[in-house]
Amino acid sequence: MNVKLLRKVAEYILAEPKRFFMPDFVRWKESRLDRLRNKHDGKIIDRPFPRCGTAACIGGWVCILSDKKETADSEVAAELLQINKDQAERLFFNAPSKFWDIWSGDGTKKTAKLAAARIEHFIRTDGKE
Repeated sequence: MNVKLLRKVAEYILAEPKRFFMPDFVRWKESRLDRLRNKHDGKIIDRPFPRCGTAACIGGWVCILSDKKETADSEVAAELLQINKDQAERLFFNAPSKFWDIWSGDGTKKTAKLAAARIEHFIRTDGKE
């Protein structure tokens, strides 16, 4: 497992929480799509993009920070992280319930901290949770 890269993603998300958007792998700001929208727990989240114009999930930032944004997907992210398919499924799609709010897409510091905690939990459990 590439712990160094996982921690780099966590630091990046914490540095600018608006860059974190777990509902999509990677989303770039376009003229026709200038806001991030998501429905979570019955609430509509509607917020602006970060200043850089890119928002991504954990796997998306793995790819972007590794200069693989043109081929960004969960398989590429798993290869870069040196994790197997089951671990990738757990990290990207099936986190333990205490981390479910990372899918809100609200861009808050609270959600960014939860994502960083999710990453640390994944590292600590050697990808088993």
